[in-house]
Amino acid sequence: MKHWLNRVLLVTGICLFMLVAGCSQQKTEQEGNNTNQEQTKDQKKNNKEKTTEIPTEEWGVIAVPERYYYVNSNSVVNVLNGPVEDADVLGTLYNGEKVLVTGYVDDWYRIIFSGTVCYVNNEYIEETPPNESETIDINAKKTDPPREVETTADITKEGNESEKTTEAITVAEQSTETTVTTVKNKIICIDAGHQKSGISEQEPNGPGSSVMKAKLATGTQGTTTGVAEHVVNLQVSLLLKEELLSRGYEVVMIRETDDCPKSNAERAEIANNSGAELFIRVHANGSDDPTVHGVVTFAPSEQNEYVADIAPECNRLSQLVTDCIVERTGAKNLGVQQTDTMTGINWCKIPVTIVEMGFMTNPEEDKNLSDAAYQKKIAKGIADGIDAYYD
Repeated sequence: MKHWLNRVLLVTGICLFMLVAGCSQQKTEQEGNNTNQEQTKDQKKNNKEKTTEIPTEEWGVIAVPERYYYVNSNSVVNVLNGPVEDADVLGTLYNGEKVLVTGYVDDWYRIIFSGTVCYVNNEYIEETPPNESETIDINAKKTDPPREVETTADITKEGNESEKTTEAITVAEQSTETTVTTVKNKIICIDAGHQKSGISEQEPNGPGSSVMKAKLATGTQGTTTGVAEHVVNLQVSLLLKEELLSRGYEVVMIRETDDCPKSNAERAEIANNSGAELFIRVHANGSDDPTVHGVVTFAPSEQNEYVADIAPECNRLSQLVTDCIVERTGAKNLGVQQTDTMTGINWCKIPVTIVEMGFMTNPEEDKNLSDAAYQKKIAKGIADGIDAYYD
C-alpha cells in the first residue's frame, strides 16, 4: 500500500513539474514574440520617418545650363532649402529680382541664393523681367485726335552713363499733358554692413597695400534699444532693395541673413563682379558723445591711391544720398566726409558710398533707427539719391 502511494506521489510530482515547465516556456516564447513585434514596429516607424526625409541626391533634380530668370509676383516669394512645401525658409525674393537657375524638379527651380543652393516654386519665375518693356503713362482727353509727339525722355543704359534721347511716338486720344517714362534696368549692389560677429583675421587695406586691417568689425549697438547695428543695417537694406525694385532697378544683395562671413574686401569684390554700377554700403554710426546725431556718408578723396579715378563720382553719389535722406527724415545733415582708410572703399572699382544712417549712441536717433516707419524713410531717401545720380 505504501509502495503504491509513493508511486502516485512520484507521478503527480512529475506531472506538476512538466506543467510548470511548459507554462514557463510558453510565457518565454510569448515574451519573445512580443519583443520581436515591438522591434518590428520600431523598425517600421524608423523606416517611415526616414522616408519623409528625402536625401538631396534623391530629389531627382535635372541640371540645366545656368541662366538668369526673374521673379514675377505681387507678393514676396519664399526661398526654401528643398523642393517641398514644408522645407525651411532661407530667405525671400521680390518682384523683378534676378535669380540664377541651375536646375529643376517637378514644380521647382533650383537656384543659387546668397551663395547657397536653394529652391523656389517655378510659378513665380519667368524668363523676362516684369518691367522689361518701356512704360508710357498718358493723361488723355478723348476729344483730341491722334498725333505724333516728340518728347525727350531719360534713358538709362547698361554701363556707367545715362543719356538724353529724343523719341518720336504716336499717341492716340491724348492731351498736351503727356508723360513718357522709359525704364531700363540699372544694377545696384547693396551691402548691409557687418554681420552677427566680426572677423579678427586681417587683410590688406587696399590692393597691394602693406597696411593690414581686421577683415570685418562687429559694429556698434543701440545704447537705448540694445539692438545690434548689423540688425538695423539689414532691415533698412531689405527695405531699400524692395524700394529700388519697385522703381525698376535690379538689385544685388551682399547679404540677406545675419550670417555672412565675407570680409570688407571680399564684399567689394562681389560688387565689382556683380555687374552693378553703384555700391551702397548701409551702416549706422556711433560716438563717445551721446549728443552727436545726424546723417553722414563716406567717400574717398581724389588723392586716394587706389580709387582716385572713381572718387569724384563717389563724392557726388554720397552728397546726393545724404541730402535725400535728410529731406525724407528731417535728420541733421552732416554732409560727406572723405576717407582713404576704408578697406570696403579702397577695393572698389565702381562708385561707392558708405551711408551712416544715424547715431545709435544718441537716444532719440537710436529709437528712430529701429522704427519701421523711419527705416522706410531712410530707404526711400537712399533710393531718391540714386535716382538723382542718374538724372
